Amino acid sequence: MNTGQIIKSKTTLVPNKIFQLGLSLESIGLLLLILFDGGIVSKSDLKNKSGLKTFKFNNLFRELQSSGVIKTTKTNTTGKFNYTHEINL
Repeated sequence: MNTGQIIKSKTTLVPNKIFQLGLSLESIGLLLLILFDGGIVSKSDLKNKSGLKTFKFNNLFRELQSSGVIKTTKTNTTGKFNYTHEINL
């Protein structure tokens, strides 16, 4: 599991778009956890806060990525990959 950071917007408003994307209730819950958490959180911290098992967490995270809600950027700095996950609502 990569431990990239998740960058969130500075608002806690929940756009209606979230409910129109056909996401599972569990992935919506994970997204709300990201939105309501203060500041930038790491993916591993989010997993720990969610209380989900790794397999379940990764499946929900991939669902958010495939729906376009989370955009992941991979960079290579000095031979080490770094992942940044940005909320795209």
